[in-house]
Amino acid sequence: AYVGEAVHKGKSYAGEHTAIVDQDAFNKVQALISTNRQDHITKSRTQDPSLLAGLVYDHYGRRLSPSHTNKSGLRYRYYVSGPAKSHGQELRAIRVAAGDLEQLIIDRLVGILNSPQRLAEILNTDGLTEGLTLKARETLTGSPQEAADELKLTIHKVIVRLDELTLQIDKVGLAAACGLSDTSRPRGSKEQIYSMTF
Repeated sequence: AYVGEAVHKGKSYAGEHTAIVDQDAFNKVQALISTNRQDHITKSRTQDPSLLAGLVYDHYGRRLSPSHTNKSGLRYRYYVSGPAKSHGQELRAIRVAAGDLEQLIIDRLVGILNSPQRLAEILNTDGLTEGLTLKARETLTGSPQEAADELKLTIHKVIVRLDELTLQIDKVGLAAACGLSDTSRPRGSKEQIYSMTF
């Protein structure tokens, strides 16, 4: 109606009323609305990305899913498991603060990347320099989406227990993050996993 046309089932027809907005102005406004709508969708999805989504498990093997609550205008993010039964016994749901867990894991990985000796030990290779790991360190501490991609490449699994965490690093992914190999090699096999508990 704004441009003197009516749309029905995706088809545009000449309307009975005179246009109140010229076609050029209408097109510009529609483009702006579309851009704003897409920006809003994108921002809402990436505002607080769950960097470890799909990688966190409890000691029973249950995957912890990203969740959040809002309280007093603040958003609190968590990884949570659902309640379950094992051998007829109720298993409590587990909830872990997402930001704390993510920062702890990133700090551990950056610590490994900052130590060529430690990295060489994990990857069973020699001649590593700090320069090789610079890009991987920058990615982990860069944008949330880049960090999430890097974590998905380098981590096989994070296992949450009541009093400790186990970080299982995928050696092929870690080597690829450092530019030492590609990820076309088989990943996730027992020989390719390096576990550290803290």
